[in-house]
Amino acid sequence: ATYYYDAFGNIMEETGDINNPYRYAGYRYDEETGIYYLNARYYDPKIARFLTEDTYRGNPNDPLSLNLYTYCANEPIMYWDPTGHATVTWEGYIIDIKDSELKEYQSHGWAVFKGNAYANTMYNFSNVKEINTSGGSNTNIYNGKDASIGTINTGQGSKTSIDNRGNIKTINAGSNSSINVKNSGIIGTINTGKESRDNRIENSGIIGIIVTGAKSSNDISNTNIIFAINTGMNNSTQVNNDGGIGYTGGNGKLYQSGILATNTGDKRVDIAFTKLWNTYPQLRYANDPRYDGFAVATFQSKLLRYSASGKDVSQMSVEELYKEFEQELDAHADGIMGMSAAAFTKAIQGLRGSVKIATAKGIPNSIKGFNAVESKVINEAKTIINSSEFAQIKAAHGAGQGVTVNIGGRIIQYEPGLNASGMTMFGENGFLIGNEAFTSSGELSKTVLHELYRLNTSASAGGVSAELAAQETKAAFDFAENAIKELIK
Repeated sequence: ATYYYDAFGNIMEETGDINNPYRYAGYRYDEETGIYYLNARYYDPKIARFLTEDTYRGNPNDPLSLNLYTYCANEPIMYWDPTGHATVTWEGYIIDIKDSELKEYQSHGWAVFKGNAYANTMYNFSNVKEINTSGGSNTNIYNGKDASIGTINTGQGSKTSIDNRGNIKTINAGSNSSINVKNSGIIGTINTGKESRDNRIENSGIIGIIVTGAKSSNDISNTNIIFAINTGMNNSTQVNNDGGIGYTGGNGKLYQSGILATNTGDKRVDIAFTKLWNTYPQLRYANDPRYDGFAVATFQSKLLRYSASGKDVSQMSVEELYKEFEQELDAHADGIMGMSAAAFTKAIQGLRGSVKIATAKGIPNSIKGFNAVESKVINEAKTIINSSEFAQIKAAHGAGQGVTVNIGGRIIQYEPGLNASGMTMFGENGFLIGNEAFTSSGELSKTVLHELYRLNTSASAGGVSAELAAQETKAAFDFAENAIKELIK
């Protein structure tokens, strides 16, 4: 079959009779509606617009990217959009592929090999094992919310800007390079390169450890949590801290604005806490849902109680400290938080400065008969259902129109044509609501509970068997049936 398109993908002429779902730019085409599916959103070539907003909110320095419905900045000859999220040039885009699949992807216009970047600007909304930038390059990398990158290796003498909203395990900067990292997600390790210059790290999320290279210059701004900073030989590092930094040390010069390091007022506790911290538990528990800033604070509070009772906690071994820490993690996961508000405040103040922990802004509202995760889901469901944005969804249903809202970071979309109560959108950190959810107010509430439970507990986002997916759906259904009573009290 042969197809002739206009610039925006409208089919002008076709020959042959073959069932081919892949058409313009390799996008999947629906014959009945005449629209394309771009992996995250639907695109209508007749109006040259997407049918729903982009979850990537755009770059303030690129005005065309701020229109959340525009296709390829109205320049389809120059660009294409393989993810439904980002306009990229035909010459390159980051994907994580097997060698055996390379030719197939290249036949659709992809020009990437083993994660090495040939595009100057890269957007990632999925899971990529490794990105390598070339020597002397100038590269911008955006890692979206819920996306992950294993390792970023920047080339010698390169300049790299990284905007992270998701998870990055390691950033390794090349020698004589420069990195500019803006983090509102989670980064395990940042290694700035030897003799690198003008490195800037701006953190409002969580960073495990920053290791600065020998003879490097670094500017670190922190408003949330950095667990450790280790400075290299003959380097110069400026730290502006309005958050919590657990440990600082090394051989370089460290100029501190704000007060760093753990200081509970009890030296024995500080020694014990730093002993554990130097083994980087934030990396050891990177994928453990029990681990967050609140669990760390309760552990520190436990050490304070031990010390107050006369025990010299500074003499505890690392193994003994981890045993106590594990007990706090288990108690935290089960919602058994026996500490007082005063003890919690004192523990948080142990990370000196004005500490702000994104993952724990207060003691969770535990609900009798439900564990910590389930209580969190129920409380979030109450917030969503009582919000003005959710009222917009109800109004849209009454008018027979679709609508998309953002409630506390959750993308919730009402689709009148969806013949189901709901559908989980793992990549968008949200869910769809369909007509069947409006059969009763109870069904609508159970739909919200069901979808939030899946978003908080499911492994399906990473790809699982049909059997496990069915088990997860059944677990979410049972939870919603049990939890609905908490919403109608």
